[in-house]
Amino acid sequence: MSGKIWDSVEARKCDCGSENITLINYEEEYSVRCRECHLGGPFEENERDAVLAWNECVEALCDVNEPDEQSRRTLADRRKNRKRAIRRKAGILSRIFGQSEPCLRTDGQLGRLDKAKIHCSCPMCRSKPYDELSKRDKGKQEAAQEQMSEPHDDR
Repeated sequence: MSGKIWDSVEARKCDCGSENITLINYEEEYSVRCRECHLGGPFEENERDAVLAWNECVEALCDVNEPDEQSRRTLADRRKNRKRAIRRKAGILSRIFGQSEPCLRTDGQLGRLDKAKIHCSCPMCRSKPYDELSKRDKGKQEAAQEQMSEPHDDR
């Protein structure tokens, strides 16, 4: 993990794996930068502080990039979620179309339901709130029908 040495402080290699790091002097302030991925540490007043700040940045990045043991998904988790999705979609198909529909739709291979959509977007298969009339429009429609059903006087 070692890189170059400036002012008796060893700079770590960049998180990208490159050892091609350089010390930059800009208006009497120093910073360490990677020439490969252009990652840079903060500007400091002297070389030693710049290298130490660089080491802290790289160390923080290494900690962020390594997921902890609990957040990593295992193969067992993937299998469980896949089976859950298949079971759910097969249940929907059997409730709506009958018991044999999941097997007919997938040629006996229920695993195909894992990624496949089981619905279409036609108005019969889905209902959205914007498909129906609003409360205000329903009221206007009812008032118009009442006016049409009232007896009309042509005098």
